[in-house]
Amino acid sequence: MVVKNFYNTDLSCFQCHQSFNLEKTIIEGKAKDFGRYIAPTGEDKIIAFSTATIDNISWIVAVSAPYSEVTYATKSSMRLYSYLILSIFTTTTIISIWLIIFNKKRITADEMAKRKEELEKYAGELEEKVKVRTAELTSEKEKLDTIVSAIGGGLLLINIQGEILWANKKIQEMLGIDVTGHACQDLCAGCSFVFDTSTKEINSTVIPDLFDRKGKYFQITNAPVKGGDGEVYGYIWLIQDVTEMKKIEEHIGQSEKLASLGRLAAGIAHEIGNPLTSIFSFVQILKESEEDQFKRESLEIVHFHINRITDILKQLSGFTSMPKGEIKECHINEIIEASIDIIYFDKKAKGISIVRDLSADLSNYPCVCDSNQLSQVFVNLTLNAIDSMPNSGKLTVKSMQHNGNIIVQFEDTGFGIQKEELQKIFDPFYTTKEKGTGLGLAVSYDIIKKMNGTITVESEVGKGSIFTVTIPCKG
Repeated sequence: MVVKNFYNTDLSCFQCHQSFNLEKTIIEGKAKDFGRYIAPTGEDKIIAFSTATIDNISWIVAVSAPYSEVTYATKSSMRLYSYLILSIFTTTTIISIWLIIFNKKRITADEMAKRKEELEKYAGELEEKVKVRTAELTSEKEKLDTIVSAIGGGLLLINIQGEILWANKKIQEMLGIDVTGHACQDLCAGCSFVFDTSTKEINSTVIPDLFDRKGKYFQITNAPVKGGDGEVYGYIWLIQDVTEMKKIEEHIGQSEKLASLGRLAAGIAHEIGNPLTSIFSFVQILKESEEDQFKRESLEIVHFHINRITDILKQLSGFTSMPKGEIKECHINEIIEASIDIIYFDKKAKGISIVRDLSADLSNYPCVCDSNQLSQVFVNLTLNAIDSMPNSGKLTVKSMQHNGNIIVQFEDTGFGIQKEELQKIFDPFYTTKEKGTGLGLAVSYDIIKKMNGTITVESEVGKGSIFTVTIPCKG
């Protein structure tokens, strides 16, 4: 086709082209910058052209190449670009993943730091609240401890099986041991059965000699612990030592008895005294004028019993209207010595060993009293001790000072007093002696009471008794 015309072709022109329509459209300016045509061999070719002006002559430069070569080059470029793009994508993906992981770690670290900061803040606030609540609980506990201590009694928390779950310090002081975990029956036989628990209400009782504390009285208040369903799940026991209160009640009862006796004695002395005086006078006259021996002896017996009645009336009169006597400072040891000396040579005292254990320090602690009345008390107690030892025995008289009081004790080795009789021995007319009047201890009790003192007794059958007189002293 070199120097040939596309519009005037021969067979030689179609060795590589089937037609020149594409070239014609290019020359005519109707084609685009590229085109395709089919070679006689059937091969698909692609042609690209461009116009250029050189020396005012327009030239069309066209390049033709098989489509397969172009596509191969394109495919090669595309493969390269694909690899490049894939590499970039992989690298980008890896970097993105790394950045995501890094940022996630950073975000996680930030969140953890933030959470940690918040937790530390919450922990601080919680710690502060715990401190406040702890202080409040401590304050409430101290208040509760103060209230429990102020009660002055022992507290026990007991379950329905009788096991002690909790005890306050007072109980431990009373028993000397920690009773938590012990059963009530181990500490107090029968305590579990002194209450009517079927009522499910607060109830109380007084028990003597609780926890083997002889001579003591305890009031036990039983308060059931109920649940929301009203059922009892345990008990709270309030244990109080009411020994002193019991003694006060006994003293009040004794005072009431003495007051009643006073009124009775006054009536008896008045109603019997005058007729008895007349009878005594006539018996005396008859006895002096009677010559018959039998009648004289009979009158002697009547005279003896009238004298006995007179002595009883005198004791009653002295009991109800006891003279005040001479109140002055006295030394107890001197009164004790004089009182013992009065009966030392009495025939009842034969075979009795009287030991005097008197504190010399009492000379510095005088007592303001009527020495005659106090001597009467000591004589009565000494005679009672001697009467309790009919054959032989030992009487120990002690004196001492304790807490601003003078203590005098009369301890004998006699036959003792029954427990049920101990509460009655200071009652008027109560006596265990065949020939006793039952007024000696009642009179002694009244004398000591008027001195603002006390008189108590401890006794055990077969071992003896101890009478203790307590009198306020001046120091």
